Amino acid sequence: MKRLRIVPLGGVGEIGRNCLVLEGDSSLIVIDCGVEFLTDNFNEFLVPDISYILERKEKVKGILLTHAHEDHIGAVPYLLSH
Repeated sequence: MKRLRIVPLGGVGEIGRNCLVLEGDSSLIVIDCGVEFLTDNFNEFLVPDISYILERKEKVKGILLTHAHEDHIGAVPYLLSH
């Protein structure tokens, strides 16, 4: 049976840390991976909890970025470093 799991890792009920996973039986796609700024001068921020992705990293087929705002792309370097 083919299934599609939709897993929000951030950006739900908050502004920032937008990150969503679409996971099938044998593949996984990450949609956005942004930061959430904690201060107005942007020097403190949070990244999404990517442990779900790291536990399934062999299934990752790609990252889809919807647009170039920091709350959607700011944590991509953090994700790629893992």
